[in-house]
Amino acid sequence: PFARMELRIRDCLRLRRGRRAQINMKIGEDVRVNITVVESRPPSKKRKSSSLLVSRRALVAAVSCDVVSVVQDDPAPIPLLDEQEFIIAPHFVDAGREVEECEVDASEIQPLLDFEEAKMQHGDICARILKDFGDAMTRLKDYTRAVSYYEAALHRVSSQISLGCTIVLKCQGHAVLAEVDCMEDDTLDLTLLSGEEKTIHRRDVILVVWEEDKEMLQVKILLNLSRCLLKLASIDKTAGTVVNANEHKLKQHNRQEYYKLASIRGCTAAISLCDHHGGSSNAIAADLEAKGRLVRARAFLGLARVPNALVDAKKVSTLNPNSREAEALVREIRAFQSHSKAVDRKLSKAVAKLVHSATTSSGEEDMEG
Repeated sequence: PFARMELRIRDCLRLRRGRRAQINMKIGEDVRVNITVVESRPPSKKRKSSSLLVSRRALVAAVSCDVVSVVQDDPAPIPLLDEQEFIIAPHFVDAGREVEECEVDASEIQPLLDFEEAKMQHGDICARILKDFGDAMTRLKDYTRAVSYYEAALHRVSSQISLGCTIVLKCQGHAVLAEVDCMEDDTLDLTLLSGEEKTIHRRDVILVVWEEDKEMLQVKILLNLSRCLLKLASIDKTAGTVVNANEHKLKQHNRQEYYKLASIRGCTAAISLCDHHGGSSNAIAADLEAKGRLVRARAFLGLARVPNALVDAKKVSTLNPNSREAEALVREIRAFQSHSKAVDRKLSKAVAKLVHSATTSSGEEDMEG
């Protein structure tokens, strides 16, 4: 049945461009709406703000001829099942509250895909199918729902910790591989690949390695998820509050920062898995690692962590001199550096001028007194 559903997904995606979707819209119906947003990018002298066409789920509020009033869903993703938690993506405690009402042309409305409307338990669907659902959302540029499906797929193969399994964990700011030797209520005894033994909290585990993953599906899910998070970072400018799993308290930041940090986390886990599957000796793993480094470099650049971004981009460029994407990214990072230095120089001159003006004015007042 899922094979037939996959074919229906492909059929639904073949909507002819410019043709009005034939929907008998009803008040209160869930649909998908195409919208244009201003994309946020790292500044540079040559770069200007650009627009990005995305889609988002919405609720039909009113219909008048060719104009439809809709209430758009919050761009922040939420888990498909209430009992699940995100492994990589940030889970905002206020997700679902930032709804927006707008009027759009009826031609910008699309029906939901069949699998979105089907009543089923996502826990009964394999990771491959859930990834395909996420890919379908990505093609529609609905990055919010894509993240939810990718996370569900990741949860199917990455969340069950057992004795003897290999995990990816956070250790001194890095993602490292380790084998589980003993399990307690909230702690794990591990042996790192270096031979070092370590006891950690369960919350330090990023994910469980899927050893039967011959297609490296787990890595592909992580990379697609990280790309979608980076897209959300460029369009969701809402202030966001998340639960910080490491410190068990709420922190207030903007959502963009959390999306980028999560994208870095996802890419780092993917790179570690590529190394686990053979690294440079495995052509598929090497190609996926290069893609992961490029996505991570863009996330680093978005956080103005230029040295980290440059290391990833230059490593890909060195290993694959024919990579145009890596070369273009290195140039983009250099342009960002130049722009930042120029801004800093202007700011320093303005501050110096202000200080000089204030000092001169103060001196004149002293003499007059």
